[in-house]
Amino acid sequence: TGITFPAADTIKFATGGVERLSITNSGLSGVGSWTHVNDTSIGTGGSYTISGIPTDTTFFRIMFSDLSSNTGSSGSESYIGFRLGTSSGLKTDNYNAIIGYLETSYQYVNAWTSRFMITSANYGRAANSFNGQIQCWKSAGTNKWHFLSDVNRGNAGTLFWGQGEINLGASITQAQFFLNTGSFDGGSVSFSYYQD
Repeated sequence: TGITFPAADTIKFATGGVERLSITNSGLSGVGSWTHVNDTSIGTGGSYTISGIPTDTTFFRIMFSDLSSNTGSSGSESYIGFRLGTSSGLKTDNYNAIIGYLETSYQYVNAWTSRFMITSANYGRAANSFNGQIQCWKSAGTNKWHFLSDVNRGNAGTLFWGQGEINLGASITQAQFFLNTGSFDGGSVSFSYYQD
C-alpha cells in the first residue's frame, strides 16, 4: 500500500500491492468512466434493443421521451415491458418485479416474473405518450441487477413507478423495450452507462 511518483507528472496509488489509481498530466486512469449515447429514435417495430452493452458495465440509465404505440382504443391496449439480457439472449423469467401507478382517483400495484414493466396494460394506446427514466445497477461481485423506473403519461396526471431485480447468471450485454401487441409509433431513447 502506498503512493509513488514513478515519472515526471505521475502519481500512482496502490493498495494490497495492486495499482488502483494513476494521475498524470493527461488526467485520471484506473477510475470508472461514463459513456453517453446520443438520443435515438425508437423506430416502428414491436421492440427496441440496446445491444453491445460492455460486460464490465455496473450501472446504466435510460432516458426516454414520447414513447407511444399504434394500438387502438379501450380493449386493445398494449403495455411497455423491459428486459435485460446476456450474450445468450434476453431473460424471460425469474424477474422479481413490481409496477404501480397513481392517479387522482385510482391506484394500482401488480407483480411480474417475466419482465420489468414500464407501463400497465390499460394505458398503451395511440392516444398516450410516455416520458421517463430507467436506472439499473449491478450488485458488486454478482450478475444480479436492480431496476428502478419512473414514468409519466404526458400531462395526463398518471405517474408509473417500477422496481425489481434479476440475476442474469452472466454478464449483461443487452436491454430491450417491447410491446405485448402492436408497434411503437414514436419516441426516442438516450443511454448512459458506467464501467468500472
